[in-house]
Amino acid sequence: MDLQPNALCQLADVKALIDPKLSGSADNLLIQMINGISQAIEGETQRLLEKKTYTEFFNGEDGCKRLVIVQAPPIVDDETLTVYDDTTMAYTVDTKLVKNVDYFIPNAGQSGIIKLTNDYFFKAGYKNIKVVYNGGLVKQLTNEMNNIDVPSDLRHACALQVSYLYKIRDNVGLQSLTTNTAGTAVFYTTPTRWLPAVKDIIESYRHFLMT
Repeated sequence: MDLQPNALCQLADVKALIDPKLSGSADNLLIQMINGISQAIEGETQRLLEKKTYTEFFNGEDGCKRLVIVQAPPIVDDETLTVYDDTTMAYTVDTKLVKNVDYFIPNAGQSGIIKLTNDYFFKAGYKNIKVVYNGGLVKQLTNEMNNIDVPSDLRHACALQVSYLYKIRDNVGLQSLTTNTAGTAVFYTTPTRWLPAVKDIIESYRHFLMT
């Protein structure tokens, strides 16, 4: 079993939190959990995380739209970035908008916003706005420890959540646990979804899209 392209941590990251000497017999389960948790985190952030070239379409609606927000910020300002406004949906060169003349990218692309200059508006229409761009935060991974390009806090969040779920895998679904340590009863309340530290990191990456 292999890590998915949007995996947010490595197998070794998780094992370091559980037990570096953990048997290889657990590898497939851990990789499956990494993939699942990575997908869940991506869904919670409301953004696409894999670094690649994206093509997205937007409606001009009633002709009062001045900006669009893509799904995989940050937008890379390179030769791939192209924006069209074509009500025929042919997206020919004459409908291609000119960067820094017709539109600009605020915040160096971090917010994923493409905004028209001056008081211009996109034309009214259905899927008349086409955007092609390089974006995302996560470079495709393999199981090699150093072949990774993920923000360190996201990487830690994924590894922390996976290691936690692995440790409680025999008690998944329980709301609380009571253990006896040296004759003293200890009561634990287990998180119902995300660990608090993981939730805080996820919230910091949450991307708000226009409806």
